[in-house]
Amino acid sequence: MKFTKFDGGRKQAFPKADTRAGDCVIRAIAIATHQDYKKVWNDLFSISLETGNFPNADSTCVAYLEQQGWERIKFGKRMVRMNSKLIPKNKTIICHVRKHWVAMINGTIFDTWDSRTNSWDEPNRVFSYYIKNK
Repeated sequence: MKFTKFDGGRKQAFPKADTRAGDCVIRAIAIATHQDYKKVWNDLFSISLETGNFPNADSTCVAYLEQQGWERIKFGKRMVRMNSKLIPKNKTIICHVRKHWVAMINGTIFDTWDSRTNSWDEPNRVFSYYIKNK
């Protein structure tokens, strides 16, 4: 599994913003869906205004991804690591790891930091991932 540093278009959308923004959900969705960062930002905030939940709340993200035709694959209590064979390497997916969302395209992680491992330098645990329905 490879890593490519990419902000998903945040710097272009918000040139004056801080580089550390807590925007992993927006970034991961923008990268995986090949949509403009600001469009995803606006779409998620629009859902948030209707529901009262934050843009990065699971309920908001899941609703948005389902509207876009993405399916959630949950692992439940199984311990599935980022390097597991259960994670598709030849597809575009969005992984939900502990306190973070990250886009993976054909086995390459696209993120602002190398999120393949956790703070103990172990492969990150994947709780679920999202994949586009055909």
